Amino acid sequence: MIEARRKREEERKKRIFDPKTRIIGIDKDALDQQVRIKKEKADEDKMIDRQFDELMISASEAYAADEREYMDKRRAVRASVDGFNKQIPPETRREFDIYDPKILQKDRVIRDGDYDKTLGISSGQVFGGEDLKSKQRSLLQKRQQAIWLARQIEEKEEKERQRKGYEKEVADRERMELEDMQGFVSEHEHARRHVREGVREFNEALAIETAQRRLDDKLQKEKEEADHVKYVMESDLMCERYETTVRPLNPLRSVPYNFKGMTETQRKAIRDAQLKQIEEKKQTDEREKRREREWAEQTISMEEQLERTASQIHERKKQYARDLQAQILQQKEEQAQTAKKMKEIYDNKVTDDFYSKFSSSSR
Repeated sequence: MIEARRKREEERKKRIFDPKTRIIGIDKDALDQQVRIKKEKADEDKMIDRQFDELMISASEAYAADEREYMDKRRAVRASVDGFNKQIPPETRREFDIYDPKILQKDRVIRDGDYDKTLGISSGQVFGGEDLKSKQRSLLQKRQQAIWLARQIEEKEEKERQRKGYEKEVADRERMELEDMQGFVSEHEHARRHVREGVREFNEALAIETAQRRLDDKLQKEKEEADHVKYVMESDLMCERYETTVRPLNPLRSVPYNFKGMTETQRKAIRDAQLKQIEEKKQTDEREKRREREWAEQTISMEEQLERTASQIHERKKQYARDLQAQILQQKEEQAQTAKKMKEIYDNKVTDDFYSKFSSSSR
């Protein structure tokens, strides 16, 4: 008797305290509120991430635009320098007469016959190898070299000044572009720090709010659990009143929250339905196995047919290769015979009769 009561008590505990089987004390509104709060938090996190991504994309696009503008300016300066160099032809250079390809065409002859007007009255005053004006020419050459040297120095200094001015202009442009870029990077970093600071403050406030909400939820949950335990302990289910498990107007139907379990007849009906489902599953498996076996046999038959077809194709290829080899050998023999005949025709020895034919005809 005592053992039976203990057994019934254990079964009763399983029915009441097992959360998988009991349907008492579920607060659907609280669960829906928790789901809604989680969804709102997830939406806020997505919105923050999206705003940060948009800010990063806009900063990257601005940086790329500045980089393209900087490269366009550099290309423009390089193009202007190349154009300036192309506008100076070789003929305008001072030392062009040194490597002029037409220098011989432009030069005059040293002496134009006995009546050369460049000579004096007495041609005897002009002898080969003499240079009567060497001192004057040397002096003129030195003056001309001094003038050329001065001009070269002036041009070199002018080029140096132009080069330094151009380098200074380029350096100033690069410095200004670098300062602009640094300012943009500084603004970008400041914006990023501002965004991170805002995100950090939002996260701290959110963490405090979440902790407070968790504490409130925990206290509310503990209060609800205490109320639930009190309600369950004082309910009709715990008091085991049988009349509360049956509907007053329809004794065949049970009250859900006071349900004591299914009857033996209901359990037997469920077992019968399960056995029927098991039998149907076995029949279905048998039909599936039979279908797979038929399909496997059909597959094996198709593979055998394919192997026979492949073997026939292989034999045909081998026969074609043998015929081709025989044809090639026959062509080689014919070529060898032809070469032999040609050799006999063109490689015969020359006889005396061949030489006797010379000067025997006008042809």
